[in-house]
Amino acid sequence: MIYLMLHNFFPKNLPKASEVLNCYLKQQNYPPWTSYFVKQKFVINDQFRETYFINRIEGHEYLVLRTGCFPFIKYHCTRLNENDKKYLDEKFVHFQNSFFRLIKILNLGIPTLAYGMIGNCLITYTESVKTSQGNVKIYFLIKENKNSIY
Repeated sequence: MIYLMLHNFFPKNLPKASEVLNCYLKQQNYPPWTSYFVKQKFVINDQFRETYFINRIEGHEYLVLRTGCFPFIKYHCTRLNENDKKYLDEKFVHFQNSFFRLIKILNLGIPTLAYGMIGNCLITYTESVKTSQGNVKIYFLIKENKNSIY
């Protein structure tokens, strides 16, 4: 009975948040950086425990800072160059991920909730990302300059 009720609230045909991230990076030809929101109700949040991590896609590596900020998930991604990779080993990234998760727990998620509510008011631009499950709309505070390296 509970399964049937939950099944209606969590449809199976949604793409994973990680797929949206990878599809967007690929569609943009692996930009130096990007920062966007995606609505939680449009994706499966498969990166729930990840706040600070390295995302590898087709020979490119991105340092990703990600947080849930209801009703969104916020991504900030920076493509790593060879010099960056010298200083970012897996232990350091794991420590940073744990540290940021602890901060979110200690502050009860209140700042991230505020960020989501304020972000909802400040969003000025959207784009559509093509995924295996269909298009997903992502949101930006401002339109990104695709040629900018910073």
